Amino acid sequence: FQFLKKKSLPFRTFGKGSNILFRDEGIREILIVNNIKHIVKKKNQLEVSSDFFLPRVQRFCHENFLVGFEFATGIPGTIGGAITMNAGTKLGEIKEVIEKIHLIENYQLNEKCAEELNFSYRHSNIEKQQFIFSAIFNLKEVSLEEIEHQKEKVKNYYQYRTNTQPLKDYSFGSTFKNPLDTGKSAAYWIEQASLKNYRIGDACVSSKHANFIINLGKATTSNALSLIEKIQEKVAKKYNINLEREVQIF
Repeated sequence: FQFLKKKSLPFRTFGKGSNILFRDEGIREILIVNNIKHIVKKKNQLEVSSDFFLPRVQRFCHENFLVGFEFATGIPGTIGGAITMNAGTKLGEIKEVIEKIHLIENYQLNEKCAEELNFSYRHSNIEKQQFIFSAIFNLKEVSLEEIEHQKEKVKNYYQYRTNTQPLKDYSFGSTFKNPLDTGKSAAYWIEQASLKNYRIGDACVSSKHANFIINLGKATTSNALSLIEKIQEKVAKKYNINLEREVQIF
């Protein structure tokens, strides 16, 4: 970071690529990735580096009799990315268990508590040049019996996701945030607009879950962006609902 500061080089931080699209022409920034992995348990607290996959952390919790991380079931992202977008499922969100983060901002190592991150639905105030190094979570120590109960709940929920989402297809995850003021999901409105299987090039709205755009083979980012715009246009015209992108464009 001191080198980047000295050279005035543009950069952004990056996890594993979940929920991200790179433009076809590429980028002219340095990508910084955290490959320093550590995970430490101290009683009911867990300190985890930002590069750890969420499902791996969830399994570690159960192996160590901790609950509270079940919301991460089936999310193919890292701790850093999950904090940045306040990732979650029907089982909860990451904001519910986080205590604080260690991050580099303005080229210095700092600490921020959860209240300073301005969490809301799929949002935090983390910016592209802030580098989350690790996070501390407050969880709950429980008995073996309770762990077995939680494992069963996680297993059932993962099966539900497998049955309802195109997890075996190539995609970037959920395309749009759910429009909370409507009481219905983004997938519901896209399906109501008869857009399942609608495609531009090899980018196609999944027939299994309408909030997923899948790659049928040679889809470009331009195909995906054109499809995203078409979906927004049709849903807005038919139902006066403005779908907001969840996928981030680099």
